[in-house]
Amino acid sequence: MPAASFNMEQAGKLNYVSGHKVQDALLTPGRKLAIDICELAPGKFRAHCVSLTGCVAYGRTKVETRQKMVQAVANYLASRDIFLLVDPASIVDFNEA
Repeated sequence: MPAASFNMEQAGKLNYVSGHKVQDALLTPGRKLAIDICELAPGKFRAHCVSLTGCVAYGRTKVETRQKMVQAVANYLASRDIFLLVDPASIVDFNEA
């Protein structure tokens, strides 16, 4: 796995560190990932990120679903060698359907 190339001066300008040049446009500073959240049935919510194929979370409440989705985004990015330098909640924007 290639080592991430960055220095501490860059850390204040980046949202993430990646050993690969993937997702650069997706995670530019100031840009947020759109998360759609909807109620499937009473007490069952689903959230998904359109930009991250397959990144989905389910919960019994909107709050629980949001928390799980933030963690799902962080895990999804980490699985692709993209490590966030900011709180994952700061890069998502929830849209309720």
